[in-house]
Amino acid sequence: MENQEKKTKPKLRPIRRISLSDNAGKIIDRWRNLLEEKYPGIKISDADLVGWCLEKQSPELSKKDIAEIESIHFDPVKQLEWMLAQAKLAKANKVPFTIEKRPHLPLVKKSENIPSQNPSVESSYQD
Repeated sequence: MENQEKKTKPKLRPIRRISLSDNAGKIIDRWRNLLEEKYPGIKISDADLVGWCLEKQSPELSKKDIAEIESIHFDPVKQLEWMLAQAKLAKANKVPFTIEKRPHLPLVKKSENIPSQNPSVESSYQD
């Protein structure tokens, strides 16, 4: 009967590997060193510290958080290249593609004059 019992394996959590900036790595090292000094013999992993830090945060991003991330990481050229690839895919599949259905371009607003590398194009640009 023992052989007939179904053996179940414990579910393993998925492994996510991330790279930390030098500054974030120094903070994690500092936290680990403080804990190891206070509690000799304790061994805590970087993953445990990062996980603890994230779990203390709200699961939602505030408008301020989003604006800060956008100011650091948003690249309007990459987004436009992505949109162009989407437009080409839509054309190849003969389906409509409209800008209105696409994410906004927060750093490129209609009222902004975007400098061009080509002076003749720049001088002909008008709002």
